[in-house]
Amino acid sequence: MLRQSLHALLRRPLLSAGIVATLGLALAATLLVLGLLDRYLLRPLPYGDADRLVAVLEYPLSAGPSANTIRLAFGNAADVHDRVGAFARTAIVRNESFTVHTPGGSEVAFLQRVTPEFFPLFGLRALHGEFIHPGNAELGGERAIVLAYDFWTRRYGGDPRAVGQSIRLDDHSYRIVGVAPANLTLPLVGEGQQGWVAMLPSDFVRGDRVVRRHFMFGELAPGRTLGSAQGELAALTRTLARDFPATNADRGLTAITLREALVGSFRQQLVLLQAAVGLVLVVACVNAGSLLLAQAIRRRREFAVRLALGAGTRDLARQFFLESLLLSLGGALLGLLLAAWIAPLTRALLPANSTLGQLPPPTLSPLVAVGALVLAAGIAVLFTLVPLWQARRLNLEATLRDGARQAGSVGAGRAMRGLVTLQVAVALALSITAIQLVRSFQAVQQVDRGLPVEQIVGARIGTRGAKYQSREARAQFFDAVAAQLEQLPHVAAVGFQDWGYVTPGAGYFNFVQEGDGLTTSESPKRAARYFSSVGMRDAWQLRLLSGRWLTPDDRANTTRVAVISESLAAKHWPGRDPIGQRVRLENTDEGWWTIVGVVSNVLSHGAQPQPIDAFYLPYVQGGLFDVAFSVRLRGTQPFTKDELDRAINAVDPINSSYLFLPAAKFYADSAWQTRFGLTLVVSFATLAVVLCLTGVYAVLAFAVANRTAEFGVRLALGATPGAVARLVLADALRMTLPGLLLGALLAVQAARLVAHLLYGVSTVDPLSHGAALLALAAACTAACLVPARRAAKVDPLVALRAE
Repeated sequence: MLRQSLHALLRRPLLSAGIVATLGLALAATLLVLGLLDRYLLRPLPYGDADRLVAVLEYPLSAGPSANTIRLAFGNAADVHDRVGAFARTAIVRNESFTVHTPGGSEVAFLQRVTPEFFPLFGLRALHGEFIHPGNAELGGERAIVLAYDFWTRRYGGDPRAVGQSIRLDDHSYRIVGVAPANLTLPLVGEGQQGWVAMLPSDFVRGDRVVRRHFMFGELAPGRTLGSAQGELAALTRTLARDFPATNADRGLTAITLREALVGSFRQQLVLLQAAVGLVLVVACVNAGSLLLAQAIRRRREFAVRLALGAGTRDLARQFFLESLLLSLGGALLGLLLAAWIAPLTRALLPANSTLGQLPPPTLSPLVAVGALVLAAGIAVLFTLVPLWQARRLNLEATLRDGARQAGSVGAGRAMRGLVTLQVAVALALSITAIQLVRSFQAVQQVDRGLPVEQIVGARIGTRGAKYQSREARAQFFDAVAAQLEQLPHVAAVGFQDWGYVTPGAGYFNFVQEGDGLTTSESPKRAARYFSSVGMRDAWQLRLLSGRWLTPDDRANTTRVAVISESLAAKHWPGRDPIGQRVRLENTDEGWWTIVGVVSNVLSHGAQPQPIDAFYLPYVQGGLFDVAFSVRLRGTQPFTKDELDRAINAVDPINSSYLFLPAAKFYADSAWQTRFGLTLVVSFATLAVVLCLTGVYAVLAFAVANRTAEFGVRLALGATPGAVARLVLADALRMTLPGLLLGALLAVQAARLVAHLLYGVSTVDPLSHGAALLALAAACTAACLVPARRAAKVDPLVALRAE
């Protein structure tokens, strides 16, 4: 039976190859998405006992938790460490800069303080020596430090004997216990670290409950669940709100799985891709089903002969299943090969600093291969029903007598036209959705962010050591660096502030207006707060709408003033002049800040830009230890980190910058999820359209071949070739027009499902609908021209002689 089925397929090589190719392309897309789901949602993370690892979040109760609220205040993190019994162990991470003195010289380096449980929690291994753990965190009065690979090669020449040596950070001696591997990736805590320093409970600043700058992770204790940890954290939230109402009245604590913290909203993109690829697979199966139905019509006489000779329906079903299984297995094999080749390439769509970019690239696991076999078997069962349906509906006498005329195939012809209609509908819906996503992404890329993104380069600069203990010394240093940078010919303006770019909501602080009668912790009003230099307005090219901007006369000992954004003024002082109004701000003392100006809005990063409600305060009144510089360039000459460091070294020879990043790259990377999903959805929509067009052509070509005798008679009776061609095109229109109408309706429903991904594009977008409708209609018409032309060229004598 297997040999007979294989022989039957080889007798129709073009048809068999077409079905295998159709299924192979659709299954490649399907298996690619399954591989992404497996990599990011199912496969164990490469971090210790990852299923029991959680990230602890601190969030505003008025806004709710999100992956953007991943950092905690020091005092709150310390309380979680001490009081939450659902965790077997916890780890706290804090970004910091140190003046590092090595045999090769001194520099200010970006390091992280980590509690001894951090590296063991994630099951990581050092390249040389060992990572920090409870047994080596402090020995002989020296804290442990682990060097990053690039720092080790740059300062120690890659010498393994560096392990065990002492190294001085600021005014304290540390002992090098290990060197991290070059490809080390740590979840959520960022990149660019030059090393990691041990942090013990005695270092916890338990009174700091305002500045949220600490990452925290926990490992669930045996027998404890995420729900029990969340319950304990909720109870701790209430306790802290009662004990520290000034700072914790509006602060909540919760935990999410490490996978959820890493994947976050990307899960929505995976759901979108899953739906899109499911539609592509439907188009492919309908396409292949149409071809099989056409072939089944041609084989009606064969089925009738076999049934007349005593074959049973079960025998036919067995052969049909084997034929279908061979076709679907061929498609699955082709799909696996294509998906295995494409899957690692999707890594290029992820920014290196994204959370998913820190994970190994997607590959096809045995689970995906099993999925391919299951899909192949399911498709084989569906395809078996097509010829079996034809065989069961046969009239043996009529078919044996009039087999050449394909008697009784009218119902099958209607079914084929219905399948084509379905293909067109699905392809159009996918095309419209893809165009909407493309237009949305273009709108995000072209939106005016309120600052010249393409001209700005950012970096952080810190101050360490005894000479920077006073706020005046730190202010003089930052001002001197800005003055050095302004002397460069391709630098147009320089500014700095405590934060570079904040996320609306997550990066906001509470505030109260005069007359509210509330403390800042009780207030539902929230906004970003920048301690900014005078040069920030010029660096970001903020437009002054009313009042004034910050000036050098706004010093630490003068009246505290604030400039606010246009969106903040419209939201909280609608129809009123905010100049002269007073506010109190969280994370400052309870004094009043007087509003002296209003400036234009800056829009947030990400795929859904929105105005950032912001206060701009004089930086000298913030006492900043490290700041984010913004350098606006003129012309096309690039600006490098070396240039920035030279300007810094002209003021302080051992200082340097870190987290150097052009604003354009930051904003582009912030929309990576949309770009990732968009690339694949457009690819899938293109594939669906190609499959749809081949289906339209194949079905119409079969219909023309099946009606050759009819066309011969019509031409013999005086019909013109043009009339015959119009007859074929009219038949094509009856198949495609309902599909176009149905597809437009499906697209409206699809747009509602992806509305949260759209920006600047309505769910019923006339341009997207019209462009896709016209393009697909034109493509379908083009696919119909060849069969129509073939029908018009039928020779009546040849057709009638064959009849």
